[in-house]
Amino acid sequence: SGTAAQLMKQITDLYVAYFNRGPDPAGLAYWFKSVYTGEYSLRTIAERFTFEQEYVQAYPSTLVNRDFIDKIYLNLFDRAPDVAGWDWWTSELDTGNRPRSGFILDVIEGAYAPTSGPEDRTLIDHKHDASLYYSGRLSLQPAEGFDAAITAVLNRVSGDADSVAGAGRVIDYAFDNPATLVEIVGNAALFDTLWVG
Repeated sequence: SGTAAQLMKQITDLYVAYFNRGPDPAGLAYWFKSVYTGEYSLRTIAERFTFEQEYVQAYPSTLVNRDFIDKIYLNLFDRAPDVAGWDWWTSELDTGNRPRSGFILDVIEGAYAPTSGPEDRTLIDHKHDASLYYSGRLSLQPAEGFDAAITAVLNRVSGDADSVAGAGRVIDYAFDNPATLVEIVGNAALFDTLWVG
């Protein structure tokens, strides 16, 4: 349904923001069920992600808030925040007015607000579309195993709709041939050829 599809996109946005990757099928199914049945909210998931080992490694306690904000913006928007926004968010985190998990969800929700620029919104849409496509293929062929190189594929997705199609071709090739995503990404000529179609 439309509600279910929207929820899957919202959860995927959290994976992209926190971990710069798409969700594995089991994780996506778990969190989806948790929210769909009312056990958790998206904000609860955002909080729980901060306890994941992957989060702890990516954002150690020694990482200052300004650098933390920069990393999240790079994951989501492939850019640094504007200076005024960067200063404001840093103040919010430094003073404890907002936890890091709340900041991440607020940034995502802000990107979808009518007052936000279409470039950020389009890029997030494209990243979660490519992420969900990969997760869907993996759920049908679980023997392939989750490939961390999906991050490199997502990092190449842009605001151009053709980039989603390019990501899809790379993903399809990985599932339809013996080559893994790691091998495809490591072969620049093959990666480029698949990307442009």
